[in-house]
Amino acid sequence: MITGPERDTPGSLRARKKQESHRALRLAALELVAERGLSEVRVEDIAHRAGVSPRTFFNYFASKEQALVDPTPDHGEGMRDRIRQAPAGTEVRDILLAALIDHAVEISADRTTWRLVKQVTSRHPELLPLAMGSSRETSRTLVEAVAERLGSDPDEDPYPTVLVEASVAAMRAAAAHFLRCHSGPTGAPTLSEDDEVALRTALEDAATLLRDGLPTPVSSPPHPSRATQRGL
Repeated sequence: MITGPERDTPGSLRARKKQESHRALRLAALELVAERGLSEVRVEDIAHRAGVSPRTFFNYFASKEQALVDPTPDHGEGMRDRIRQAPAGTEVRDILLAALIDHAVEISADRTTWRLVKQVTSRHPELLPLAMGSSRETSRTLVEAVAERLGSDPDEDPYPTVLVEASVAAMRAAAAHFLRCHSGPTGAPTLSEDDEVALRTALEDAATLLRDGLPTPVSSPPHPSRATQRGL
């Protein structure tokens, strides 16, 4: 049964129930829009599919569009709290990357939702700016947490913004690449345990590349110069 959201600490029973309710409503929205198209789906339809009232829907989302692009409740705040609460002396870059890896595994493991998001955003590209807005809000939350950890001003010091944006982009690219190359059994709703381990390894490898400054792989052939390309 879906209930209204309650404030609690990340990982608590109430927080997990909130996440489950959020996912049920979001999945209902994605399924209906995939079936009918965005203009043919109302909030009432989504609430009915999820077995709740429209009032309960609005406890979680401001609109049907937000339900389609908002991945998990309070995920930015949860990662922010991890950065704030990590032991003193821990490298802020490592705290951030660990939080992003856990988040990427969580949202990527749900194959059903991931496939529906791809389908819906491909059919309705007008949703992309809203999705980007949600992503920017999360990034701002993380930038503020990193700056707070470092004791810097993000308006004056570019490091927190560069670190967050580069880390988020690296995790997103690594997760997307993994999911393209590991489609799994047809119709499988979630990653297998082995695939989830492999995904985490791929994300950790991407984090290592980022820490090392993205060195050119030794096995990669040198890029041909323009002169070579022109036969000069």
